[in-house]
Formats: sequence, structure tokens, C-alpha cells
Amino acid sequence: MRFVLSAFLLAVSTGWTADWPVFRGDAALRGVATGEIAPNPRLVWHVPTGQGACTAPVVAGQRVFVANGDGHLLALDLATGKIVWKVALESPTEAPPFIHDGRVFVGTDEGKFLAFAAEDGKALWSFAAEDRIKGSANAVLANDTPAIVFGSYDTFLYCLAASTGELLWKLGTDNYINGAPAVAANHIAFGACDGQFRQVNGTTGEVASSTDAESYIPGTAALADGLAFFGQTEGQMRCLDLAKGTMVWTNTETKDGVFAPPAVGASLVLFGARDGKLHALDRATGKEVWQFRAGGDVDGGAVICGDRVAVGSAAGRIHLLDLATGHERWSYDLGSAASTSPAVSNGWLLVGTDSGVLYAFR
Repeated sequence: MRFVLSAFLLAVSTGWTADWPVFRGDAALRGVATGEIAPNPRLVWHVPTGQGACTAPVVAGQRVFVANGDGHLLALDLATGKIVWKVALESPTEAPPFIHDGRVFVGTDEGKFLAFAAEDGKALWSFAAEDRIKGSANAVLANDTPAIVFGSYDTFLYCLAASTGELLWKLGTDNYINGAPAVAANHIAFGACDGQFRQVNGTTGEVASSTDAESYIPGTAALADGLAFFGQTEGQMRCLDLAKGTMVWTNTETKDGVFAPPAVGASLVLFGARDGKLHALDRATGKEVWQFRAGGDVDGGAVICGDRVAVGSAAGRIHLLDLATGHERWSYDLGSAASTSPAVSNGWLLVGTDSGVLYAFR
């Protein structure tokens, strides 16, 4: 039986905080920041975080949190880049951290899901999934218990008590879950590599509806105004009506895989693809409005901030584009591929590289 989710989407229209606690900015994972980015941002600091690639950074208060491929989680001072604390995860990770209620949550390639105190990095608890965790987490209430949800390559979506790591429920799918679950009004929406897009009651873990999207959904969806937007491995970008469970439109102009999470603005949907471009589609129709050639795969999500768009690529640059036209306004050579999403918080633009360096501009 379908659970109508229009109320769940209403809550995501209430706006964003200046912090960036999840790798796409808010629980609906829209990739939209408040405030403004300077027209020509200045490099304030850059810090090597380790030998492996950086995950997407997240921001809470005056701290930046990032994990890396050599198996560490770090907290840095936002103003200076000074490392405040650094802890070993005992396994590499690609999963961006998630900040919630004074805790930092992160999954690893060995399938461990870990919780730390944001203040000092103290280990709080750990949970063992049965395969790697590549996506970020999100927050729900499960029977009035503050809870954390995340997906794993073991094909399950897990819901754990935020304070203890106790398993509250888990939901099986038929293939890997790569991306982060999007959440609004205590309902969860996510795609998996079984080609199904599911809507789930956050309290009980029951599937409200499942829509066949016809091919793998390898990344993260974004939710806005009763719609879900997500990419697929064969190059499609889709728009799904959540209440009806039917597709509003499908854009098939991109022939290379879409692994990047979309950014959803008032009139445009932006997504990167493995054709080396950032694409902007009309949100209502799915027709392409503009494209920007980044020179390398765009696997990280773009971020909309005011009339600008920030995006990195495998070509090793971070770009600021005009939102309306896609014209480049500024770029910076990072010296290494940037395969993850940037963060934008309180005028700061932060991006990690595949060589493990975290850059901060303002």
C-alpha cells in the first residue's frame, strides 16, 4: 500500500541553516547553500589530511570534518585549517561524515559504522554491517528515538539509535546501496543498484512505495516540492513524482554514467556526468538549458549558492559558474582530481582532492 509523501516533502521547503552537516547541505540532499560565495574566492588554507583521497567535507559551527582513504577522521578549525583532532577508523573510507546532535557518524570500507563525539573525537560506539559503506548517513526518528540511517553494499538500509548504535530496523534490497538516503518529515527516499527507488517510513522501516527505474541508481537522490531527482549508470537523469510513484520526465541526452548527486534549485536541476560535463536541466521539463565542459569526469555534486554554482572534477579544478548561463566566473587548480562534492558554509567554499588535500576558500 502506498504511503502518500506530500507532507514529508513539505518540510524540506523550510530552508537551510548556515552549517553544512551532511555532504549535500540538508536532509533532503538538495545541494543548495545559503548566503553568497565571493566572486573571486581567495585561498585561505590547504591541509594534507593523509595519503588517501578526501571525502566530501561537512561543517558544524567553527569546525570542518572530513575522512580519508587512509582510514582517518579529522576535525579542523574552520578559520585556520588547524587539525583539532584526528582518529583512526581502522579502515579506508569513501563515505562522507555526517554531523548530528554533537556526534560525527561515518562508515568504512570494512562495513563498520562509527560514532564519535564532535568535540574531542572520543569513540562512542560502533556497528558492523556485512559489507562496505560508501554513502553518507542521515537522521530520522524511529518510534520517538533519534536515529541514524545509512545504506551498505550488503544490500541493507540500516536504522540505528543515534546514542547507542542499537539496531532499530533494517530493510533489504536486491543490490548495493551506494548513495545516501534523503530524509524529510521522517520519511526516507533512496535508490539502489537493483533499479528500484524506494520510499520508506522512518519510524517503522516499512516500504511505502517502490518504483522501477529500469537501471542501476548508483548515487544519491535530491528531494524538492514533492519530487525526487536522481541519476543512473546509463546516463539518465530522472524526476519522480513521489506521491504518485511515477516519472515526470527522464532526460537521456547524457550517454555516460551519472554518479554525481544532483543540485536542485528553483528552476534548474544540475548534475555532473562521466562525459566530463556539468549539465543544467529545466526543472519542470527535463530539457537541457546549458552544459559546462569541466575537462574530466564530474562525480561530485555541484552546489548552488545564490547566483553561482561550485563544482569540481577529475581534471583537478574547482569552478564557480553563473547559475543562469553556465559561464565560468572563476576557477582554481587543485593539483589533483576533485571527485567529491564541495561544501559551502557561511561564505566558505571547501573541497577535498583525491590526493588527500582539503582546500578552504573565502
